[in-house]
Amino acid sequence: MKRLILLSFFAVISLSAFSSENIKTHKIKWVLAHEPIDLFKEAARVFSEDVTKKTNGRITFEILSLNEYADKYNQSKKISYDDFVKRIQDGSVEMSQTYTTNLGKLSSSLYVLICRSYLEITTTRKRFWKVK
Repeated sequence: MKRLILLSFFAVISLSAFSSENIKTHKIKWVLAHEPIDLFKEAARVFSEDVTKKTNGRITFEILSLNEYADKYNQSKKISYDDFVKRIQDGSVEMSQTYTTNLGKLSSSLYVLICRSYLEITTTRKRFWKVK
């Protein structure tokens, strides 16, 4: 749980860096590569509206599904998850929601951190519901 809080803290610090006076505006390319796509699109929409509002429009998002990204940036050619991970690494995709197994291809230690955080949250949630 501490790791999750720490990761959230660093995310907030990162967003704060974008709001400095040195950066006029920045559009983040956010690709959703996880099902159910409608659920993630709605969450991304709400999050992006909140961030855009809190940064007075200095940070905006281009939210695309993997297929929409392929249509717009890959001449409509399907993108494999391995190719998608490479696009995250090279920065052509700045933000994503994808499967943890895909992130594990970036770094085995990242994969362990994500899986462990998920397990800690799940265990805590189960304990909470048993107490009630």
